Amino acid sequence: MRKVFLIGGLGADERVFQHLTLSSFEQVFVQWLSPFRNELLADYAKRLATQLIPENDPIIVGVSFGGMLATEIAKLKPKAKVFIISSAKTFKEIPVYFRILGYLNILKFTPIQLFKYHTKITDWFFGVKNKEESLLLASILQRTDSSFLKWALIQIVHWKNTIIPPNVIHIHGNNDRILPSKYIHSAKIIAGGGHLMILNRATEISNIIEHQI
Repeated sequence: MRKVFLIGGLGADERVFQHLTLSSFEQVFVQWLSPFRNELLADYAKRLATQLIPENDPIIVGVSFGGMLATEIAKLKPKAKVFIISSAKTFKEIPVYFRILGYLNILKFTPIQLFKYHTKITDWFFGVKNKEESLLLASILQRTDSSFLKWALIQIVHWKNTIIPPNVIHIHGNNDRILPSKYIHSAKIIAGGGHLMILNRATEISNIIEHQI
């Protein structure tokens, strides 16, 4: 059975993929590594790619931050079939206000616990649909290693990628409040999908992936 390698977002574990139905494939969850000091996102992606064994032409599904890592891996593995969900292919698809945070280096001096605090506003931004998703999001935020989260956020706002690998298929919701669809180009749009649509629109996403494979 061929493998599908899954990369979550910002420390999220395999629970975000619980509703994905790719029954013809073995799902393999790519495990997070501790980043090196000042390690760039592209270099971290190269280390993650060592887990894609023994595939020379792997199928990769990356969500949010995991989609950015999957994009970097796609540049290293041109024969891979890469799907990114609720993510960005280049720095230009990241809202300018996030990039301004990077330019001003604000994140370096911001207490990371602010980003782990779960409220109804957090649910709204992520597009949470029910109590189950709210509890899962709260759990993910609390369980994410603080040093990893801070490193990842800094890497996102400083990401400089301009290359869109031809082997990347982008799936995005037009109601994504974290990475608004108006900044996204050449994506398969899911109407009404929010940033957490990997949970609540999983059937549609699964159908797109299986059709493309």
